Amino acid sequence: MRISTNQVFDRSLTSILESQQKLSKANEQISTGKRINSPADDPVGAASILRLKEELVQLENYDRNNTLLTNALEQEESVLEGIKTAVSRARVLAVQAGNSAIDTSTIGLEMQQITQQVFDLMNSQNADGDYIFAGSKSNSPAYVYDETAVGNKYIYQGDGQANKIQISPSVLVASSDTGATVFEGVRGPSGATVTGGSAASPSISVGQQGAFDTFHIANYDALTATNNEYTFTVDGSGNNVVVTNALMASSVTIPYVSGSPVNFNGLEVTMSGGSGTSTVVSLDPPTQKNLADTLNDFTTALLDTTLSDSQKQAALEEASYLLKGGYETVLNTQTSLGGRINVSESIRQSNADLELSAETIRSRIEDVDLAEAITELSKQETALQAAQATFARVTSLSLFDVI
Repeated sequence: MRISTNQVFDRSLTSILESQQKLSKANEQISTGKRINSPADDPVGAASILRLKEELVQLENYDRNNTLLTNALEQEESVLEGIKTAVSRARVLAVQAGNSAIDTSTIGLEMQQITQQVFDLMNSQNADGDYIFAGSKSNSPAYVYDETAVGNKYIYQGDGQANKIQISPSVLVASSDTGATVFEGVRGPSGATVTGGSAASPSISVGQQGAFDTFHIANYDALTATNNEYTFTVDGSGNNVVVTNALMASSVTIPYVSGSPVNFNGLEVTMSGGSGTSTVVSLDPPTQKNLADTLNDFTTALLDTTLSDSQKQAALEEASYLLKGGYETVLNTQTSLGGRINVSESIRQSNADLELSAETIRSRIEDVDLAEAITELSKQETALQAAQATFARVTSLSLFDVI
């Protein structure tokens, strides 16, 4: 086969260019530290690298979210600790106020300061200026004070929608608690009222508040008033009281002595009379107060010089009951915060493990083996030098050299 001079030149040039290209690629891999510098180098590997980088970016975002979540939860926990300390002091003062030898006005002045302190803490803001306990309405204070309001004067302006932060593809964690769940709806002591019957001057009192509260919560009907009526009737023997109610599956029989209290689920009913004597008792609607109003009402009672001793005692008992409930609610919220912080830490560790795994796989696909790349560079340098030397030898051939 005859080979023309053009063919010799073309083949030699092609060999040199290919060697230069391979040498350039090896040099680029060493310079960048990457085996894949363009999709053409490894289309399948390039697609995997793109997916892994997106996953790493997402994990980094989750890590930032987790940091924000932890900061928010720790700040709320600090605020709640301050509120708990203030309420604990108020409970101590409530016990002291029960001592007739102590001037309640002095206690009232300290209670004023505690009330203002708790109000300020309930309107705490985070580092971004958002009100922690306002829910999704975090641009406005959670509570406002309205002295002219009837009933509760510390009015909640937020909502019940807690803000949440996503810290993994499937995990959303509340970054704060709303005032509606932490401070509102602290249930007051349950009560009842005599509303009928034939007994002369019957009386009722709550002998066991805890037992009656449990009964009241389970049986109070906010829609049908008659379902809250309980009739106490002395039976034919005169030795028992039969308790009936529209919703009770069967009546309850309790031993009875005229003039002595009859205990029914913590409620004590006292009446006099023989067979057929009756007393109708209705459950009172449940009362609720937020924490600031509980403190404020108790303070007002302590400073009110027109109240009788019995009225102050009633206010003291109600405040003690509500403060206990408010304290327990704050404590339960702190427990919930601790649980969420634990979840946050667990997810953070899980995300860190996923990030390490994804980074390892990406490096294995994308990064170059430096020793292998240097060897390849030396090999391509040698190949290029050989191609260049061969080209020089071939192009110098001439018939005149052999004549």
